[in-house]
Amino acid sequence: MAATPIRFVIPASAGEVGLTLELFETDGDTLVNGAGDTLTETAAANGVFDATVTEALAGTYRYTVVQTGSVIQYGWIVLADTTDQHLANDIAAIFERPGGMLDGIRSVFAGITLMSSWLRIAMRGDAGSATALAEINTGGGTFDPTLHSLEAAYESREALSDSLGILGGVGLIKITVTVTGTGTGLGIAGARVSVSGTSTSETTNTNGVAILYVSDEETYSIIVLPPGMYLTPSPVEIEVDGEDVAVPISLTSPVAADQTNPNICALQCFIRDSSGTLLEDAEVSATLLRKDLAAGGSAYGATITEATTDEDGFCELKLLRPDTFPNPYSKNEDGILVGEYEIQAWKDGDL
Repeated sequence: MAATPIRFVIPASAGEVGLTLELFETDGDTLVNGAGDTLTETAAANGVFDATVTEALAGTYRYTVVQTGSVIQYGWIVLADTTDQHLANDIAAIFERPGGMLDGIRSVFAGITLMSSWLRIAMRGDAGSATALAEINTGGGTFDPTLHSLEAAYESREALSDSLGILGGVGLIKITVTVTGTGTGLGIAGARVSVSGTSTSETTNTNGVAILYVSDEETYSIIVLPPGMYLTPSPVEIEVDGEDVAVPISLTSPVAADQTNPNICALQCFIRDSSGTLLEDAEVSATLLRKDLAAGGSAYGATITEATTDEDGFCELKLLRPDTFPNPYSKNEDGILVGEYEIQAWKDGDL
């Protein structure tokens, strides 16, 4: 049984006497250090006190420091039955004590020697740490970072995508479509690129590039559904004959006519059939669903509610703004807004 020294820091009690240490089990109220142990201030007289416990105590204890019947400090102490000095409320000791928080964390990560080695071996395509690999495969696993890691999976996918090998008995050809703006040469992101007659489609990335894969020895029609206010050319016909194909497509942005009438807005229409092909000479009309008077009727004279699409499938209508009507954006009993139009397009008798 050792005489175990414990140190306390109580600045507010510097120079005072009559302090007593009382120790308890963490969940008990019975003194475990006899009648208590006297605290003696060190020679520096700066509020640092020492007490010596002669009982054989080991573990975590709750303590109070009492002066004339009043508790002036309380907290926790982790003790061992040694003559090494112990510090009250030592956070590191409390954290690292047997059965404490650190042991709890260790139990959660039991079987992992080094977490960084596990992360590297799961992500990188090299052999990695042999220790981590053995730990991962404990119990019958067959994980191989050169085959199964994220990097290895990515490289395998890229190799498949770039190859002209056989997949399901069909040779695959890569089509790289680059969609740019006319005059700017800048890539247009968000354009939907499709191969007519197939389910193959991709959206262009921030550089205006979309990559598609098709069967060899075929003729295909590439269709672009552009984002926003862009015009697209007619479908681009390409032939694939065993080599990758690069397809540049340039899109133009229409220029809206300047509007001098504050009651009128320009509505730009792009008319396509069900395959996405833009239609020339389609008849487009706009019908005002409610006949409320607008601007006393005078604004109607400036509207253009019928137009025919040009070779790019484009036309422009001039319609009344909602705020030219009484009670704009209000609905009638059928739920139709003031100023709401219905747009229809006809081509060769088909709606």
